[in-house]
Amino acid sequence: MTDDKLTKGFKKESSALKEDKPLLVEKSLQVSSLAGHILLAVNSTLNQDLITNALEKTKATVDLAENGQKALQKAISGQFDLILMDIQLPVMDGKETMACLQQLGIDIPAYALTANNTGSDIEEYVALGFSGTLSTPINLSQLYQVIAQHLREAIKENDPQESTLSRFIATTPKLKTLFFTELYKQHVAIADSIESLNYNNLIEVIHVIKGTAGSVGYADLTKMAEHCLTLLRQDQLEQGVQHCIQLNNEIASLISENDMRELE
Repeated sequence: MTDDKLTKGFKKESSALKEDKPLLVEKSLQVSSLAGHILLAVNSTLNQDLITNALEKTKATVDLAENGQKALQKAISGQFDLILMDIQLPVMDGKETMACLQQLGIDIPAYALTANNTGSDIEEYVALGFSGTLSTPINLSQLYQVIAQHLREAIKENDPQESTLSRFIATTPKLKTLFFTELYKQHVAIADSIESLNYNNLIEVIHVIKGTAGSVGYADLTKMAEHCLTLLRQDQLEQGVQHCIQLNNEIASLISENDMRELE
């Protein structure tokens, strides 16, 4: 990936980020075989692939919705045991979708997927009708605990239906390629948003980075994004923009390093 916008307006620095273990997992994580149908609605293709991969390891079936309106339509017409839904969805966000589900009397257990997990946020989501929340980046242990509460255990056959994951491999070539493709787009979007002083768009882009980077092993990038969001949302714009520039420098370095590895 080479583009003038990759480094335009930013001081070139060496990356200090470390690639951590992919996804938030525990060693010897037990994954039981479950029978049930899950509706998954997320705003990130990367998170969609990561979560679907994790859910399918339980043998549960997963139906995808790319926006809140599609999620509502599928929830009305389908038989689901559980809904996992991003708060930030296109067309209709997660809050609006949940409000419609409540009005229609659809009481399928639903969990909000969100990077906003303060006490007040959780209280708001529960008051709207959500059964609870799951933080992004996704913690697999918490995810499996939630679905085990709402799906039934599958009937065991001759072969054991429980496997041990010594390590969940999230960074498959496909997922890694997808992550860096999206990261490059986000890098350009950050630069454009800063140049045009479009702070709302800047917050939106960095919010997505916060919710995805840690899932593929870049926890430090998630922390940097979170700090940027805190400053921007507190209207500390000058300081926030400076931290966004630092974040974008790190992103540029990561992209360049990944391109170099692909050429080797």
